[in-house]
Amino acid sequence: MTYLPGMGPPAPATDSHDGDGDEWYTPRAVLEAVAAVGLTGGIDLDPCWAPGSLVQARHRIDVRAGGDGLRDEWPGAGIVWCNPPYSDVAPWMARCRAAAATRQVVMLVPMRPETAHWHAHVWGAGASVLIPRGRIQFVGADGRTHGSGMVATGFVLWHRGLALALGVALERRRIGAVVVEVVR
Repeated sequence: MTYLPGMGPPAPATDSHDGDGDEWYTPRAVLEAVAAVGLTGGIDLDPCWAPGSLVQARHRIDVRAGGDGLRDEWPGAGIVWCNPPYSDVAPWMARCRAAAATRQVVMLVPMRPETAHWHAHVWGAGASVLIPRGRIQFVGADGRTHGSGMVATGFVLWHRGLALALGVALERRRIGAVVVEVVR
């Protein structure tokens, strides 16, 4: 059976951009845009951090050292940056939505707006979505920029003002984005 791009059944955990596994880091230009949105101190927590990541967060949960960002306490009170394993986004989306009740959260996730977790935690929660023009090229565990993802990537934010500011910051870095505001 042939599927339209991005419309096939969920990919197995080993399926990735142009290599193996889920270890794909956020590119520097995206992180610079996040840091530029006027939040004092930049990113406070990365709950999916691993050595090789370009994220400069005050607090990190190191997944390679046995940390578990889904179950561990999330320290700090500032902005959370979450680029979760794309093979299992649903529990991360639920955790980020819960955290967004008390702090600002930005997720970089595969665009799967038809899924139950998007309906529950994005559309049903009135989140904002930034859809970049083109596909983001991630950084691999080897530190090199690789090809773009197999599926479109979007930013999910539960704070409207932050979504608009991030959209402007991305545009300034030549990563155009459309902001989708969900009305609840």
